[in-house]
Amino acid sequence: MKTGTESPARKRFWVSWYDFSKSKVEPQSSFTFWVSGYGQSSRTICAVIDAESEEAVWKRVHRHFRRIEQRFIDEVAVDWKPNDRFPSENMRT
Repeated sequence: MKTGTESPARKRFWVSWYDFSKSKVEPQSSFTFWVSGYGQSSRTICAVIDAESEEAVWKRVHRHFRRIEQRFIDEVAVDWKPNDRFPSENMRT
């Protein structure tokens, strides 16, 4: 029986953005992320993030990365892990 107090179902998202921060220090985040490339004024970051919605994903990203441009966000299966290019042992989502 539903009581109306259930939390929204968590979903898993594969997400990527350009990070324009000049910091050389990696932020401590609540999710695992990978730097997958570098541009002239940015770096490309990918992450697996569990959240209730796409909006919630971007809120989590903005807590740790201030100057970004969104690339993509894809909802994936809740047990999904990225391919071998992105090592996922001890992955935080």
